[in-house]
Amino acid sequence: MKTKCLIVAATKYFYQDTKPERVKYAMLSLMSHIIDVADVEVIDFEMMFGFPRSYEKIEEFKSFAKSVLKEKQPDIVAISCYTSFDYLATIDVLRICRELYPHATLVVGGYHPTALPDDFMSDENLVDHIIRGEGEEALREIVLSGGRNLPKVIVGKTLELCNEKPLRYDLYPYQTDELYISLSRGCFHKCAFCVQSDDYKNPYRKMEVELIREKIDRAVKHFPIKRILFSDPIFGIDQAKTESLVSFLSENYPMYSYWAETRIDRLTEEMVACLSKLNMDLHFGVESLAEDTLINLMHKTNNAEHYKGCFFKAVELCQKYNMLGLFGFIMNYPGEQAESSRYTFEQLRRVTELYDELNVTFHMNQYTLYAGNKLYDMRYDLQNTRGFYFPNDGWWRVCEPNARWRSQNCLASDSIRTAYGDNFYYWHKDKNDLLKRYTGKFNLKAYSFYQRDEINSIIDQYGEGIMEESSRKKVYEMLTCYRQMLSKVLIAYNEIIEKTKSCKFVDAFNRLYIHETMRGNNKIIEVGINGEKSEEMDSLINEYQNMVREEYENNMKVLSLKGTDSVVKICNEYYWISEDGEIKRRKPTEKVE
Repeated sequence: MKTKCLIVAATKYFYQDTKPERVKYAMLSLMSHIIDVADVEVIDFEMMFGFPRSYEKIEEFKSFAKSVLKEKQPDIVAISCYTSFDYLATIDVLRICRELYPHATLVVGGYHPTALPDDFMSDENLVDHIIRGEGEEALREIVLSGGRNLPKVIVGKTLELCNEKPLRYDLYPYQTDELYISLSRGCFHKCAFCVQSDDYKNPYRKMEVELIREKIDRAVKHFPIKRILFSDPIFGIDQAKTESLVSFLSENYPMYSYWAETRIDRLTEEMVACLSKLNMDLHFGVESLAEDTLINLMHKTNNAEHYKGCFFKAVELCQKYNMLGLFGFIMNYPGEQAESSRYTFEQLRRVTELYDELNVTFHMNQYTLYAGNKLYDMRYDLQNTRGFYFPNDGWWRVCEPNARWRSQNCLASDSIRTAYGDNFYYWHKDKNDLLKRYTGKFNLKAYSFYQRDEINSIIDQYGEGIMEESSRKKVYEMLTCYRQMLSKVLIAYNEIIEKTKSCKFVDAFNRLYIHETMRGNNKIIEVGINGEKSEEMDSLINEYQNMVREEYENNMKVLSLKGTDSVVKICNEYYWISEDGEIKRRKPTEKVE
């Protein structure tokens, strides 16, 4: 009789950010590597229950998890604690398993136990084995030995990708239309902030193209895929193999969209030209453009000027080949100086001035402290030398609402505090100003893609469940055109009123404009719900576009006057706005007091 092995993903408490990943690559790989020697079952509590976001829901989750697990009788339970956000739920699931299966072998693995194995060494004796690093060979060894004569902490063996077992998509219990696929493992860069544990050796290995093709071919037989995401930190560094892969995908799966991540200092024009043959968006983890931050704090590069040049070149290549490019940055980074933060924003503003239209965007993330990397080891030194302030060391062990806030509640340096006070979201104003600049310059392709969540949420708010799919697609296209036009017009307004009006007036005008033009969204969705013909929907969008542009021409006559109150017309309604930011609805003939 085969060993019964249960592979479990717990969940995250008080987690607000994303929907669960439906097919977790790590669990799929673990299952596939032991399926020949064990009866394997996968349980993903994120998929089954979601993210408990209150104390009551956490208690409900624990009862639910117990009711599910008590129906099983495994010999081995392998629990994935992927990051620190999973820690508390993982501990609770381990307690339940220890109670239900006193004679079973309990194993935990993932990024957090790799970084901090001591977090699972309590007197409760909740685990028998802790796997640090890659878990496939280690879990297989545990299954074959029954967990006997093995150390409590097992350092996983590096898996050569030519020995990777075929992934058993057919046995995975959940479906997805967005699938992560790994083409390599490890990394030869050593960024200080990476979630990868600093003392765990993880050499870079890449899979042969023939195996990649086979992996994708088998995946599409079992999942209704629309989008493939390559989960490699430095995608495409081998040009010949990249061209071979792109040729395969464009010939066999041109209907899918694709996502990949790579570094700006490894990007070439040949690579971008090749990838532009696919419906692909590229992500670049730039993180900063300031020399001190890049070299001394992030260990991202040894040549900051070259790195900055690579950034502008990457933007230029995305523009040239109409490739959607997302450039990510870390804000409030430990030890960063105020002038470094300002410098990065200055460079991003330069990008918005270089192009009339953009198909790139910038994504700013508040720094989150993860355990086990170089930066984690540097935290006390940065506290002493730069005034890095972080009161919630070990935040993952505390069951308290707003876990994201606890993980980010830090202040980069004394320099930041002097410049901005104790608000660690000091960078939001610069971000919002920048967002307004580049969103208004998106071309239609970029606007449709980068604003898709917002557009879909508007449609769902008014038309979810009562609009046919064909109408929804048309409404999405109409809203994209309408809202892109609104963004461009708002940028044009701001280019004038930021020079002629007070800050309070500018803020009031922007709020009024955004609020009033929402009525156009509602009308477009209403037409879609009523199933109007395509020509009538096109006529409506033309009507709105003409109205907004005509009002812009008339409004600019009064908005170009410096330092005065103004009456403006927005969506066929008149409003008086004072220099102090007061807003009143007006009749067309009513005079300003």
